[in-house]
Amino acid sequence: MSFETAKSFALHGAHVILACRNMSRASEAVSRILEEWHKAKVEAMTLDLAVLRSVQHFAEAFKAKNVALHVLVCNAGTFALPWSLTKDGLETTFQVNHLGHFYLVQLLQDVLCRSSPARVIVVSSESHRFTDINDSSGKLDLSRLSPSRSDYWAMLAYNRSKLCNLLFSNELHRRLSPRGVTSNAVHPGNMMYSAIHRHSWVYKLLFTLARPFTKSMWKCGPGLEASLPRGSPCIPRNRPRSSPLGRMIKLSIPQEMPERGKAQQGAATTVYCAVAPELEGLGGMYFNNCCRCLPSEEAQSEETARALWELSERLIQDRLGSPSS
Repeated sequence: MSFETAKSFALHGAHVILACRNMSRASEAVSRILEEWHKAKVEAMTLDLAVLRSVQHFAEAFKAKNVALHVLVCNAGTFALPWSLTKDGLETTFQVNHLGHFYLVQLLQDVLCRSSPARVIVVSSESHRFTDINDSSGKLDLSRLSPSRSDYWAMLAYNRSKLCNLLFSNELHRRLSPRGVTSNAVHPGNMMYSAIHRHSWVYKLLFTLARPFTKSMWKCGPGLEASLPRGSPCIPRNRPRSSPLGRMIKLSIPQEMPERGKAQQGAATTVYCAVAPELEGLGGMYFNNCCRCLPSEEAQSEETARALWELSERLIQDRLGSPSS
């Protein structure tokens, strides 16, 4: 899905920078895009979200290019990893899926503000609904975010990281929207074709068996649309489209489709939130199948979002010995 998102931007004239840990695969992705359009402006840079210093080095290298940053898509992620700690001493799923993205945006927020209007898109998941990150007293619990080996379950760690994504996106929008930077979170689609489950044969088998029968569990129907604030964008998947996005990428793809088509469908919501003119200046929302939907009650908590932001800043400062921005 990351590749399809980048390709959609590049083939329609955007200057795209792929931030990748594996530069061999990144170079291959660049070549594939250039094969489709030799004038595409696309390049790759090294970024390992599991290493905070790597995030720092990437941000420095990006700033040295002196280019605008109108859209930042935070969609790197890991799933079904065995328990491990990063070089920074944090559980890997938490750092890669949340803290690394948080630090990256912190370091690039001045570029985003100078480039305004700008948008940040954070790829979350419907799995955020099936967990919590607060303790019994309602306080944010670091031991749930970065658990010990004995308390670790891969699926739960992933769910919690996806809840962090939503909370982070909402708080980011509250803080930066006055400066022209909006942020929205998206769910790309259940069981979409991707390599995120490559670390576990059990999940790989589950995804393979379930994918042909799965679209998305949560839809934004008339009842939910009526519950949203007046003027909230809620766009049914099959509604005829006349916006530029409708010409960029097909949002209605048949159930029976090749794997590449599924990847394109998985990228559709991210691309929509990045370029749709009707979302200009709007943020702090959650989208599924290119439709605004209500996230879980905990994901809407401003108190938890602020606490997560402050905890994330402390975790970075404790490890790098300097402020996170």
